[in-house]
Amino acid sequence: SAQSLTARAVAADQGYAAAHFRLGQAFYGQAKYDSARFAFVRARDLDALRFRASTDFNRTIRQVCEDKQVPLVRMDSVFATHSPHGIVGHELLLEHLHPNFQGYFLMAKAFAEGLRRYGLVVPPDRWPVSRQLPDSAYLEKAGVTLLDLAIADLRIRRLTSHWPFNGKTKLAEARFPPFVAQIAREVYTGEKSWNQGHYDVASEYIRRRRYAEAEREYKAVIKVVPTNFYPYLKLGDLKLAQGKVTEAEELYSKALVLSKRFPYAYAKLGTLYLMQNSPERALPLLRQAEKYAASRRDFDRQSRGRLHYALAVALAQAGRGQEAVREARIARSLLPNDPAVQQLLKQLGVR
Repeated sequence: SAQSLTARAVAADQGYAAAHFRLGQAFYGQAKYDSARFAFVRARDLDALRFRASTDFNRTIRQVCEDKQVPLVRMDSVFATHSPHGIVGHELLLEHLHPNFQGYFLMAKAFAEGLRRYGLVVPPDRWPVSRQLPDSAYLEKAGVTLLDLAIADLRIRRLTSHWPFNGKTKLAEARFPPFVAQIAREVYTGEKSWNQGHYDVASEYIRRRRYAEAEREYKAVIKVVPTNFYPYLKLGDLKLAQGKVTEAEELYSKALVLSKRFPYAYAKLGTLYLMQNSPERALPLLRQAEKYAASRRDFDRQSRGRLHYALAVALAQAGRGQEAVREARIARSLLPNDPAVQQLLKQLGVR
């Protein structure tokens, strides 16, 4: 049997890590989990590639922490507690060493609990334990989406394709929606930036009317680069399309703070106020957008046309007819076939 053969191999060479690992697999297959755990630990301790802390190393760490009264989080025990039969595998690890997303989440949670228990930030009684959220809420706040997991999967498969793995390491099967997998490949190969990858995935979710998933993509970018105004604009657009005007206003306002010399947030926020029939609030913003748009090549003809159309509507609402006509004519020169512009000119009495 496999167990007897591997046991003989172990007896022949007690220092051969692979033999202990195979023996552990044999025991695991026979549901002899205590024996399997012992064999796996022995294989780890004998591994010539010393990426992981061995039993004696961990013992020394624990002893030093005890002697010096240094706080210690037993992460090996934490992982074992959350693994089938106390044996850590692909549920928490990518290959032999690196935790997966769930593993890193578990580590963060354990460290946070250690900080609370030892009162390292504030006394334990001041930690808001009563306000702790379920794991699902914290995972949502992490800002990691399927795209990030797909990119990570590509990287780890590349890592394990050469030394010391040489393609022999079996990885957990990963399945992603085809459009997510395709965009992940484009990001991984450098054809597309990480930010753009998230925007493109969000666009596809929006096309499929899966707005919650799209929102997570924008929030993922905000989480990593909170000073970038663009994801706030995109998320504001999504909120506005859903009729969540207050949330859209907050997001556009945040984008404006981060991009005061760019036209985009001024135009978005001004247009929002225009939709609320508030020309006195819209006009200053739209004028600022017009000012900064002049120096932006990426503020294209279509965008400039829509901006002048918005200015014309705001001026008309404010009772400034002649100025409204002037802006509407500029809009027509930029958007000669736009029905909304044509209708506005008609309403203003211009042929």
